[in-house]
Amino acid sequence: MDMQFRKLPFVAICLLGFVIPGMVPTLAQSDLLRRGEVYKVVNTVQLLPNNRPARKASLRDVLAPRDAVKTGTQSRSELLFNEGSLARIGSNSIFRFTPGMRSFYLRHGTALILSPSQSIAAATQVEFPGGTVATLPPSDGGAVSPDRLQMAMMMVVDGSNPENPKVQILALADIDLKITNIKGETIILKGGEMLMINNGTFSPITTINLKLLYQSTELAVGLGDGDRHNQAIAAEALEIQKTFNLIRPSTLAVLRRQEAVAKSQIEGLCTLNARGSASTLATNCITTTTDDPLATYQNNRDVTTDPPPREQPPVIDQPPPIEVPPPTTPPTTPPTTPPTTPPTNNPTTNGTVILVQPQPTNNNNNQTPVIR
Repeated sequence: MDMQFRKLPFVAICLLGFVIPGMVPTLAQSDLLRRGEVYKVVNTVQLLPNNRPARKASLRDVLAPRDAVKTGTQSRSELLFNEGSLARIGSNSIFRFTPGMRSFYLRHGTALILSPSQSIAAATQVEFPGGTVATLPPSDGGAVSPDRLQMAMMMVVDGSNPENPKVQILALADIDLKITNIKGETIILKGGEMLMINNGTFSPITTINLKLLYQSTELAVGLGDGDRHNQAIAAEALEIQKTFNLIRPSTLAVLRRQEAVAKSQIEGLCTLNARGSASTLATNCITTTTDDPLATYQNNRDVTTDPPPREQPPVIDQPPPIEVPPPTTPPTTPPTTPPTTPPTNNPTTNGTVILVQPQPTNNNNNQTPVIR
């Protein structure tokens, strides 16, 4: 199977009758996936060695083919591989790689996978429960820009139901991705597009709001435009910077092409909440038990038909508010005091008071009254 897969690009080149200078039409030894290294650990991360007990992962731990990494709640890990590929693993995820060709496997959770390439033959494949994603190098003839050989994709797998896993695939770079489901059906995903797989069935292809994705998703820091992404790359080790410097021109090409599209052609689709809530605006949004990668990211779909008008609830006139008068305090009547009658005084007259005192009358002696 591996040999057939590796020979396909070489046959295509021979049929087209050209060989691109400096590009090898077979899988070079430097492109073989042989080992990985734990580059970053955030919170709870386990190393699952093949056929050996799991243990706590540490920086610089080496992963052999078929080894896996498992992250816990609110946890992250980053893996750097020998040929330059970088995998950022989100919370509650299980991720492993297989030997030989560039092949990764995401069993559950969220992962951003960056796979730089300088050769058409260096194809990358990412497996998930019930299907695969494979890069599809350009075959339109002539020299191929290096930007069209780089692979950047994000995948979300809800594997809580193994019989019906839900998968979300986002193509971020300027290279086509060939998606194959459990039924053997295939579909091509271009840069800036995404789709869902539910019960083995493809959803319609939708357009990613890349600007919003790069602003709000921590796993994708370094792929967008602006100081935030520039500073994030500058803070990384030289090996990581090399990977981003190869892949970022391809993601920026897709971003700028999307920015040239009229905003009227895009409408909101749904909110991807990796904590499993607030995902009610579209039926084809899935949630996983991952915590942070897509918590605030929104993706958009191309408008094809006008949405039906929403029924507005009837407007009910509200009765005017009842004014309640403030409580009244009864007037306080002061106690009545009976009128006080002042004592009667004899009138006072200015001048001399003449008292007239009658004298007893004596019949025998008639005397004149005395005036005093």
